[in-house]
Amino acid sequence: PPRPKGITAADYYEALDARDQRMRKGVVKQTSLTSAQAITGTCPDMCPEKERYMREDRRRLSIFEVCDDYDPANPQVDHSKAVKEYSGSAADKEEPLPHELRPLGVLCMTMDYLVTMVMDAAEEGRWGDWYDFVWNRTRAIRKDITLQHLCVLECAELTEKCARFHILCAHLLCEEDISAFDPRMNNENLIKCLLSLKEFYHDIRVQKEIQCPNEAEFCCYDILLHLNDGNVLNLVEQYSDEVRSSPEVRFAVGVALAIDSNNFVKFFKLVRSASFLCACIMHRYFNQVRSRGLRVLNRAHSVQVRPLPFPLRDIARMLGFESEQETAEFCDMHGLTVTKGRVQFVRGEAVRPEQAVPVSRCPMLVGSKCHTSLGQVVHGGPLPPPPVLP
Repeated sequence: PPRPKGITAADYYEALDARDQRMRKGVVKQTSLTSAQAITGTCPDMCPEKERYMREDRRRLSIFEVCDDYDPANPQVDHSKAVKEYSGSAADKEEPLPHELRPLGVLCMTMDYLVTMVMDAAEEGRWGDWYDFVWNRTRAIRKDITLQHLCVLECAELTEKCARFHILCAHLLCEEDISAFDPRMNNENLIKCLLSLKEFYHDIRVQKEIQCPNEAEFCCYDILLHLNDGNVLNLVEQYSDEVRSSPEVRFAVGVALAIDSNNFVKFFKLVRSASFLCACIMHRYFNQVRSRGLRVLNRAHSVQVRPLPFPLRDIARMLGFESEQETAEFCDMHGLTVTKGRVQFVRGEAVRPEQAVPVSRCPMLVGSKCHTSLGQVVHGGPLPPPPVLP
């Protein structure tokens, strides 16, 4: 309903905050994670009412949460589009009340809203706003799951969607400025998602006697994420026989072996056969594999007395470059001379870049594998109908 004339967002917030303070009287804050009692959420909306008014009053609304005809100088919240903001834990933070936590059904509705209405709403040049909103709101979903000690199949599915989002962004946003996208932070959140999934898969299997249907997919991602760890194949021994023998895990093991043996031809052959999200993870190793590959080619195709020319197009094919121009620039950064479409390999050259090689998107090798909307990628299949919002 329209807001009564003269009543501001601050007025609503202060009234709701006073109500919460009365409700908190006599409530003792739980300090032990092991003995803490789970809180059952009762919030019916994607964002608690008090938070909506508080963030409007303090100008903390995202562009995805304001009314369509909003005044930039005085934006108002669209109550049907506001999504709960992530707030980190702090020692002096008050215990959440039940109406500040969303129950499982509302968390699922919130994720459905994000994948159907927001995931494909990014505009070129505004990736930062989009990423910050989706990352923050999916992180808040994971926190609500944790605070309520929820452990059912739907929780695993929600966390899987969070993980897919971070995998997707690792390639999609790799060329963005650090102010819009921090790859290190994105990677940390992906690792946290995969750790949570490992716990969900184990607990659901033990407590519910259910094998989560996407476990093999995410075990594959976990392996691909840790190819430089040295003991990555030990991860595989921890999986069940069913997961270990799955096509997804066998694929990831093949990639690990290719990296370990410095088989760059095999690595890029596997990239070409990979799923879109697997390729998004493997993309982080492209420069590493290409640099090692150039060193191998230089040793194999050079002689002591004179440079040996090698066709640039063959290097582009073997090392998965997008074009001969990109190949030539990469070779140049490694101290190799390129003339008339040929690389001059020289015995004894270090073949190492003087500075870090910039990471760039690969529209053909990786991007072309995406045949659906971003929402479908994150959801893991056809999208559900958009939720009916109040």
